[in-house]
Amino acid sequence: MPTPPPHQRRKRVAVALHGQAQQACNGLFSPVFALDRSISAVHGCVISAVGAHKKQERRGNAMKDVALQNVLFKDIKIFALCVMVIGSMSFASPLSAKERGGNYISNNAVDLRDVVPNPPEVGSHSAKTDLDAVIAAQTARTTASVAQAQADRKRSIKAFSRAIGGGFSAERFPLTTALVKAAVDDTRGILGQSKVIWKRERPFRVDRSITACVKEPDTGSYPSSHAASGYVIALVLAKMLPERAIAIHARSEEFANGRLVCGVHYPTDISAGHVAAKAIFSRLMADKRFQADLNKATQELRRGFNGGN
Repeated sequence: MPTPPPHQRRKRVAVALHGQAQQACNGLFSPVFALDRSISAVHGCVISAVGAHKKQERRGNAMKDVALQNVLFKDIKIFALCVMVIGSMSFASPLSAKERGGNYISNNAVDLRDVVPNPPEVGSHSAKTDLDAVIAAQTARTTASVAQAQADRKRSIKAFSRAIGGGFSAERFPLTTALVKAAVDDTRGILGQSKVIWKRERPFRVDRSITACVKEPDTGSYPSSHAASGYVIALVLAKMLPERAIAIHARSEEFANGRLVCGVHYPTDISAGHVAAKAIFSRLMADKRFQADLNKATQELRRGFNGGN
């Protein structure tokens, strides 16, 4: 069989390398894939794309063949696409991870459209009453109330330490800390979806005289995810320590009201967050995994505070 001309040999090699690069990158686009497979696929993309150019350089005159240029250009596009996919996976926002929830219940476990009413219509008397309440809270707020609202920015069980008896720490109560954090993340996941439904403007955007005392959120106002998280924490803790329920629920009201003080929520946002929290807690209590973890955390908490009594 006669030996093919050099330009045909170069084209065959490039086509073969192109196939290798494409096959290596295909691993990135499966709906479910392991991290090590993704890394191997990227490595294949890099080696194949670079190898194509190096082999062609050794054979010389690679860029004189138009067909060969087209094949190599496809390799470059595949490699670039691989980099884009990995970039989108590697730099995901931590906040997005939290809002995915799904520790015990999915984001679709509670449809808040069936639970809370619609927010007041823009321009309605109810909307004006809501806004007036925010302005009144701004006028009445004190240095102490602002400081407390700012301290409550984090949706953490530590905010309820005094209400449950003081001396709480994640190191001392790891099971309780993990349980509450998972419940809060599930709450954020469900509330995050509802904000997209209603897209209510925040008070400080409706009235520029309102000054937020925390970082201005860029999500919708209704319902209050922050307030709902605080109420869920309270419901979980009150279930664990019913003798402390009054103090725990009083703390959750203060925690939620801080959002009004800071001008980032209306009263109806907060009340809707309370209703949402009750629905979410009810759904959590129906989950067997949550029940099991709740029982373990309750034993841990009660042992730590009163020796198991």
